[in-house]
Amino acid sequence: DLPRVTAVLNLYNCDAQTPETTEGCFWDPYLLDRDGFYEIVEGSGSDRGMLTLQPAGSPPVNQVWLQNRTGNRETIFYQDEEIELPPAGIREFSTEAGVPAIFYLRSCLVLPDRTVCEWAPAEAEAGIYYALEESSMVGSVPNSEVVSLDLQPILSKSGETIETPPQVNCTLQVPVLNVRSGPGLEYQIIAKIRGTDQEPGQVTALGRDISSNWLTVDERIADGGWITASANFINCTGDINSLPVAEITDGRLAPTPEPVVAAPPATENATGGEGTVDAGTEGDGENGEATAGEGDATAEPTTPPALSIPPGLSLLIINNGFEQVIRFTLDQRYRVETGPSEFDMQPGESVSLLVYPGQVAFSASTPWRGLSGNDDFFIEGDESRTLWITFVPDPDGSGEWILQY
Repeated sequence: DLPRVTAVLNLYNCDAQTPETTEGCFWDPYLLDRDGFYEIVEGSGSDRGMLTLQPAGSPPVNQVWLQNRTGNRETIFYQDEEIELPPAGIREFSTEAGVPAIFYLRSCLVLPDRTVCEWAPAEAEAGIYYALEESSMVGSVPNSEVVSLDLQPILSKSGETIETPPQVNCTLQVPVLNVRSGPGLEYQIIAKIRGTDQEPGQVTALGRDISSNWLTVDERIADGGWITASANFINCTGDINSLPVAEITDGRLAPTPEPVVAAPPATENATGGEGTVDAGTEGDGENGEATAGEGDATAEPTTPPALSIPPGLSLLIINNGFEQVIRFTLDQRYRVETGPSEFDMQPGESVSLLVYPGQVAFSASTPWRGLSGNDDFFIEGDESRTLWITFVPDPDGSGEWILQY
């Protein structure tokens, strides 16, 4: 990468083994453009053996040119032929004009104890100069990585350099990051990006929303997928504002949970053992996410009828608007029905409680990052009030999280 739009390159115009004292051999300076694409060309006739730097020419309309830019020796398949390309090596492939050339490139799922590969087809247009590049992304299997080869066009039929679309590489600051169908928490989760025990997750952002709060991801992760741009969850190298504003192509909204009357948290599972909750460590812009630990038996959730408000009392509907499990605590002196004061709610779950009118104090906590908070409010008799419990990063930039409802 060149820090400026132009730079000077000095090229030794003779073979590297030829001494500099040889007549006619010297260092020749060339002016480079940052977006240019160049080739070192050997002269012909009387200039044979002399090297010059020239702008690269485009392939004929019945050829595809391919340069290996992975830094490693690579094996590819073309027309049932196994072909090895050395690092920086260039190969010309013949095809029919107007007929795409089909290459088969490696795509591997890398696991801690083994690697599984397949040969994936990649289409190349005749008359285009391509670069063979390696890319990697976090796999859908825990502690896995998908490493694959890609064809990137670098020179068009007209000889013009093909500009690579802007992109920004980001590193996850949390073990797992949600990918949504649109730029907001109201959109459905369609995929997750995970890191490994040794390395944090990596993701390439290709676009942004108009406020630069959400970023689009490669379609190989999720077609139409968006992730948060919050620095609490990802750290990007490069300016995300340089990315193009992207359109919403999926846009499925997350289902709206219906309030339910939640029973006190179960302390035993079907076999008599203690139930567990895995708080998880997933982030998603404003939120994280949790998954319930499984017991030896799984019961289908039921939706009890909504509570009516008896005269002189009040109804409190508490929703878990955070994407981690939350424990809501309300002391017995505020509640009409006797029982445990703690209510564990998975993301999207609700609890409906009859309370006495007046000042009501509560607390909420989550095992994710050990977050907790408390607050109070006033509720009138015969009033129904809905709380959406969540935690958000403190706007002061301290890195702390605060309770909101």
